[in-house]
Amino acid sequence: ERVLIIVPETLQHQWLVEMLRRFNLRFALFDDERYAEAQHDAYNPFDTEQLVICSLDFARRSKQRLEHLCEAEWDLLVVDEAHHLVWSEDAPSREYQAIEQLAEHVPGVLLLTATPEQLGMESHFARLRLLDPNRFHDFAQFVEEQKNYRPVADAVAMLLAGNKLSNDELNMLGEMIGEQDIEPLLQAANSDSEDAQSARQELVSMLMDRHGTSRVLFRNTRNGVKGFPKRELHTIKLPLPTQYQTAIKVSGIMGA
Repeated sequence: ERVLIIVPETLQHQWLVEMLRRFNLRFALFDDERYAEAQHDAYNPFDTEQLVICSLDFARRSKQRLEHLCEAEWDLLVVDEAHHLVWSEDAPSREYQAIEQLAEHVPGVLLLTATPEQLGMESHFARLRLLDPNRFHDFAQFVEEQKNYRPVADAVAMLLAGNKLSNDELNMLGEMIGEQDIEPLLQAANSDSEDAQSARQELVSMLMDRHGTSRVLFRNTRNGVKGFPKRELHTIKLPLPTQYQTAIKVSGIMGA
């Protein structure tokens, strides 16, 4: 019922329009002026609205404002362009610390980025840490786990293939999952019964929950999300600016 969306300042109005146009959700845009006005209506200005959009700079710039945001009992926190949250073990940025403080008070956190790993493994870990600090608490351990993903991926592929599993493969799965009473499920997955497929899916789910990023990371592409209209190219002729014409002439003279 209560949603806070934090975006770069330049995207605030785009989000405001898109939420209304696509989902018929009327968000309130909070800036310094709106915040000051709302202070006359409630002790916590953010209690005056259920759906709020604000900029990251607005959220982190004032200690009192950040405290009010944390106390507003949001159900969902959405952060767009989350790859801009700079973090290191020794010196996390003020923006990162602000979102981290908010995430501790909000049960649902959604971080949006089109480039989850472009800025390196440390940046990727920093966002995972916001989503599940208990699971992702040690960067060195995270790096070490990354090196061991190939056996896990091979195990998942093996289960999805549906072929009979050897004793060595069954033992490997048992070690990866690490449950004492896993043997009956392994035998069911390796049988010819009707339950074999569901047992294999359950084993895949158990591997996902114990290794890698589990279910805190989702990747969507246009290939995976259908229903988009076909793109059409519409060309529009524009006059070449004078500066460009001059640069072309100079380049031609120098080249000659």
